[in-house]
Amino acid sequence: MAADLGNGIKSCTWSMFIGVACCVIAIPCWSVSAQVQRLGQPPVAFFTWSPCPAYDAPIIFDASGSRDADGEIVLYMWKFDDGVTAEGMIVQHNLQEGAHVVFLTVVDNDSLVNDLKRHIAVDDICRSSYDHAKPPK
Repeated sequence: MAADLGNGIKSCTWSMFIGVACCVIAIPCWSVSAQVQRLGQPPVAFFTWSPCPAYDAPIIFDASGSRDADGEIVLYMWKFDDGVTAEGMIVQHNLQEGAHVVFLTVVDNDSLVNDLKRHIAVDDICRSSYDHAKPPK
């Protein structure tokens, strides 16, 4: 496919070589080639927690519901609103009574990133999330 690129550049011919798209620009007396690498799909972050969060009790956060359609997730990074950070698919953390925000960042084998923020209520009557997130399909 050729195109008028402006600035005196009149054509760009796209070719595929072993899954990599190459653009060859024809300019009188010289030519320029550029490679454009196609990136995969980003992962989808998702997590649950158990047991029902009660005041100052250990809570297990589980990101095994996260998915990557064209590869695998290679890094799980957690950030809690009390400043604590952790890595791993499954982590444990205590939260004080009150409303909290938990962040999960997942990175796949193509270095693509996805984040998820969920709200969690912690109190002495053990109620669950108030954000009702659904796992990815």
